[in-house]
Amino acid sequence: MKHNLKRLTAVIICVIMLVVCFGCNTTSPGDSPNPTNPGGSTTIVTKDPNATEYIPEGMYSCLVTIDASTAFNNPGLDDAIRNELRNNGMILNKVKMASAATQSVTEIFTVACSLSNIVVDIESGDFGSFIKGIGGLYNGDCGESSYWLLRINGEYPGVGADSITVNDGDEIVWIYTCDGGADIGYIWQDQ
Repeated sequence: MKHNLKRLTAVIICVIMLVVCFGCNTTSPGDSPNPTNPGGSTTIVTKDPNATEYIPEGMYSCLVTIDASTAFNNPGLDDAIRNELRNNGMILNKVKMASAATQSVTEIFTVACSLSNIVVDIESGDFGSFIKGIGGLYNGDCGESSYWLLRINGEYPGVGADSITVNDGDEIVWIYTCDGGADIGYIWQDQ
């Protein structure tokens, strides 16, 4: 029951964030629309990772990045998939998000993707959510040892994104590896 109440609270916060997002304009005259939010109007996502004025009082600020540049530059990637990747594989680059103190990394990530029109394929299992694909790039697209990994503040957590609560100032990166992590500096260790 307590778990369901937390989920309900998180969903309500996400809905409120979406309502706020589409009701406010953060662009100045002469600004080009925000490439990570095609409508260019939101108080939650901003193209300037150093901006502070867009984060509502009482909310945490975090940066969300989706980096598939290793796949984009991998000659083994199918050209049809490569052609669908945004910005040479840098699908989202340090997009500033506002987060409630109770939101998980998965929740803030899915909101960022939704606001940026990025399709995410997530599978729920016994150990939480599992990212199968982001922006048309799926686990296994560059070979058997290719998949999405989560990095937070330069570290690869040993737990699922569902169990990590966003903290103020977090840098959340979903990064694609083409060879089990060696190409992105990840060394798997038994915990």
